[in-house]
Amino acid sequence: MLKIDMHVHTEFSPDAFGSIPEIIKGAMRKGLDGIAITDHNTVDGALKAVEYVEKNDIDFIVIPGIEITTLQGHLLAIGVEEKIEQGMSVRDTLAEIRRLGGLAVAPHPFHPFRNGIWKLSKFEFDAIEVYNAKYIFGVGNYLAKRMRERINVPETGGSDSHNPEMIGYGFTYVDSDRDYGSIISSLKSGYTRASGEKIPVSIYLGHVKRRVHAEL
Repeated sequence: MLKIDMHVHTEFSPDAFGSIPEIIKGAMRKGLDGIAITDHNTVDGALKAVEYVEKNDIDFIVIPGIEITTLQGHLLAIGVEEKIEQGMSVRDTLAEIRRLGGLAVAPHPFHPFRNGIWKLSKFEFDAIEVYNAKYIFGVGNYLAKRMRERINVPETGGSDSHNPEMIGYGFTYVDSDRDYGSIISSLKSGYTRASGEKIPVSIYLGHVKRRVHAEL
């Protein structure tokens, strides 16, 4: 079983911190086999990370992705290497993800302040993020888990990290060989299990403080 954080942001997201080397090193220290880099509305960070591990011959899996802002909320595209325009409907965004050969994952649903997509049963997602480590009380995770069981799609987990310290608190166990194609196939087939623990409040508050200072 591979242990992969399926929701990671880098400094290429406007609200996140952490260079590519910092992100990779932080993930490896947490004992992860890989991460999916899903910066907001850009694949630049993901492509830089893929290049970094290949250039430095690092035995670590980087899955390129993007977190897209749709008209109805945020949507993860896993396994895509091209930018997908923001501001489209969920259905049009889903079509574009599949045209590019990616998987569409609904992140942090049922959360009123994080632009999650609420009406999940209206759309055909490839998976639902049922564990997001940034939930303080966990109600959204519980509701996401119930909905995933109801509509019978695969599940993922991720830290939704916005700095290196947050990486690995949420993750996905993937029953797969250690290569990119097998991982995507296993994700699509549902050979996954989400797990993790909440990001400590001290780490989360430290991130908020850093963002405030950056904006002053």
